[in-house]
Amino acid sequence: MYERFSNRAKKVINLAHKESQQSNHEHISTEDILLGLTSEGSGVAAVTLKNFNLTFRRIRMEIKKHKQAVPRASDEKKVIENAMEEARLLKHNYVGTEHLLLGLLREEDCLTVKVLRDLRLSIEEIRNEVLNLLDLRNVYERFTNQAKKVMNLAYHESQLFGHEHIGTDDILLGLISEGSGLAAVILNNCNLTFRRIRMEIKKHKQVVPQASEVKKVVENAMEEVRTLKYNYLGTEHLLLGLLREEDCLAVTVLQDLGLSIEEIRNEVLNFLGHGL
Repeated sequence: MYERFSNRAKKVINLAHKESQQSNHEHISTEDILLGLTSEGSGVAAVTLKNFNLTFRRIRMEIKKHKQAVPRASDEKKVIENAMEEARLLKHNYVGTEHLLLGLLREEDCLTVKVLRDLRLSIEEIRNEVLNLLDLRNVYERFTNQAKKVMNLAYHESQLFGHEHIGTDDILLGLISEGSGLAAVILNNCNLTFRRIRMEIKKHKQVVPQASEVKKVVENAMEEVRTLKYNYLGTEHLLLGLLREEDCLAVTVLQDLGLSIEEIRNEVLNFLGHGL
C-alpha cells in the first residue's frame, strides 16, 4: 500500500502511528494523520497548513475539545485510497504529503475536517492552496541554478528576521547577493550593493511578509518567461517579475534610492536583446 509513497509521506504515516500509540489506539485516526502532516515540517502539506497559521500545538488543542471515537482500520485505509485517487487525477506517479492532505479533506464527516472548520477554515480554500503550491513547484523545476540560489538566499534573509515567508525585499537582496546572474549585473550597474539596499530597507517600517508575495513575484516572472519566449526562468525574469509589483517594499526601496523602475526594466530587456 505504501510502495508509491514519497519519503515525506512515509514519515507522515510514521508520525501518525506515534500519535495513535500515545492515545493507546490500535489504528490511526484522521486527526493523527493531520498532526503527522503538520509535524513532518517540510512537505507541501506542511507548508499549506503553515500558510493558514496552523501549528501542531494549535491543532492538538482544538482536537482535545472534541470527544474522540476509537479509530478504525478503515479510517486510515479510506484516506490512503483518497490520496491515491488524487495522485491519479493529478497524473503523479507517487503519493506525497499533498495527496494525503487532499485525501483527508475528502472525508467531510471526519473529526479532522470538523476541527479545521471549527478553526474557521474553508476546506475548499485549503484544497486550492495545495493545488497552487503544486503549480509553483512545477515552476521551480524551470528555475536556473542561479535563480534557485536567489530564492535560497531570499529565504535565508527572511529567516534572519524570524519571518515565515519571503518578502519582496528578501528577493531583492537575494538577487544582488547571488552575484553572477544577469539581475546582479544590472543592479550593480545601477550602483546598487547589498549593503546599500539593506540600509535603505531598514529605513522602512516592515510588515510581516505574506505567502502571496513570493507567489505573485514568481507568477510575474513566469509571465515574463512566456512573453519573452524562454524555456527557463532566470534571475533576470525574477527581477522583471519583482518590478511589476509597483506597491511592494522592494520597488519603494529602489525608487527611494533614486532609480527609475522603467529604466531598470529596459536595461534588462536590452541585455536580453528585447530592448526598444
